[in-house]
Amino acid sequence: MAPKWYQIRVVTFDATLEFKIKPSSSGRELFNQVCSTVGLREVWYFGLTYIDPKGVQKWVKLNKKISTVCKSKDGLMEFCFKVKFYPEEVSEELIQDITQRLFYFEVKKYIVSGDIYCSADGALLLASYQAVIRHGKYDETIHKPGYLDISKYIPEHIRKQYTLTDEEWEAKISKWHEQHGDISKQDAIMEYLKVAQDLEMYGISYFQIKNNKQTPLWLGVDALGLNIYGIDDRLTPKVSFPWNEARKLAYSHCKFTVKPTDTTAKDLVFYCDSTSTCKLVLALCTGNHELYARRRGPDSIEVQQMKAQAKEMKNARDMERERLLAERRSRELMEERYLKMERAMQEQEIAYEISQSTLTDYQLKVKKLESQLEEEKRVRMELQAMQRRLEEVNQQLELESAASVDERLHLRQERDMVMEQIEQQQRLIEEQAAEKHMLEIELAKRLDLSPINGDLRRDSGEQELQCLDGLQKPEDDRQALTVTDMDHAKRLEMMRRELDPTRDRRKLQQVDIRYEENVSRGMDKYRTLHAIRQGNTKKRVDQFESM
Repeated sequence: MAPKWYQIRVVTFDATLEFKIKPSSSGRELFNQVCSTVGLREVWYFGLTYIDPKGVQKWVKLNKKISTVCKSKDGLMEFCFKVKFYPEEVSEELIQDITQRLFYFEVKKYIVSGDIYCSADGALLLASYQAVIRHGKYDETIHKPGYLDISKYIPEHIRKQYTLTDEEWEAKISKWHEQHGDISKQDAIMEYLKVAQDLEMYGISYFQIKNNKQTPLWLGVDALGLNIYGIDDRLTPKVSFPWNEARKLAYSHCKFTVKPTDTTAKDLVFYCDSTSTCKLVLALCTGNHELYARRRGPDSIEVQQMKAQAKEMKNARDMERERLLAERRSRELMEERYLKMERAMQEQEIAYEISQSTLTDYQLKVKKLESQLEEEKRVRMELQAMQRRLEEVNQQLELESAASVDERLHLRQERDMVMEQIEQQQRLIEEQAAEKHMLEIELAKRLDLSPINGDLRRDSGEQELQCLDGLQKPEDDRQALTVTDMDHAKRLEMMRRELDPTRDRRKLQQVDIRYEENVSRGMDKYRTLHAIRQGNTKKRVDQFESM
């Protein structure tokens, strides 16, 4: 007896959801329920996957019943919610914050795991944005050594090529984390995606194929068209066909046919490893072709509404951020003023202590001077008394000129002694006056030096495609961020110079060598596409068949 309800578990990028659904429920009903739960409206980029009995991951066909798609295991059916289609330009097409966040989690997973190739300087820059998204603005008081798990930030193949320890990687990431300043987590997510979308392997679904000559090749399906790669190089495509050159897709068993809009050109024919792979290629091609056409037409009412709401939310978020920044600047200014006042008070206290010490010294000097003045006054009085005595002796000598020689000699000796005492007293007075003058000078100096205060739908054997003649092809003029943003280019160059001395070139992989060759030739993702799309469809089909 069939159960009345199925227990469903859906793993998203940052959560695990559980539902109960009826056996008659379709894949679309489950998909809509997941989108509703996570608050997602840009549903056309996403899909549900499951693992079939052979261990192969497959996309859920939304028009079929869940019971026919995935068999229950112990009463539980498990699915993964994943990105199925990628935009051409993330900053223009990913509208909702939740959409940007879901894309970030998936792209980060592929970059850190090495499924999307990234150079060391690019990985370091992405890791610094990842640190902002995970930890917010850098704060040395919070983000102590060890706050980053390097294995979740830098791809393993890069870590093996450099002699840096985890601590040294963390120091480099922290340096750039700090330089991002006040960028919000949501803005950091967008910056991360803008850098990631320029990576050569970003947004591409790869399939092993063969041409009519049975040459093993890689087929890459992405938002811009079909790319053909050599079997040993998934980085640089050899031939490319934009979506506006395809008018019909069809498969028969393992044979897949792309009928071009150019009727003079032969069909593009290749062979997949199975019919199920052909079905998946058809689904991805049809979905990408439809989104390619939709981008070049007017926005639907729903998209217009979402863009308007997103703009309002962004404006509100920017205003809130400005308010918070203003508050923080005000707080920092107040703290700075407080510290200045505190330093000024400390200086005043020191100045007061020095002034008190100076005043005490001054008072001591004044007392000493007063004492010296008293002593000077006493000595002067004694001197005056001696001078009077001298006058008396002189008078007596004059009056007693006839006195005896002995008496006269005695008086002269007394006079000489008094005069010597007078000279001594005068010398003492001069010495005391000089000392007083020196004290006054020192006191004046002390007073002069005292301190002043101072952030598929269809499963069929063939699919007619919408005619895209006359539509604009902005991808032909698109340039990498390193070309349009010189600050970004300078950051990458600085990182490259920092990392190069620590690189062990003996551990380079083939993909690293090819990447460096492309860089040395001035080639990037968009320049390569522009170059290999030159010429008409017929010429490129012939080139594919000759590979």
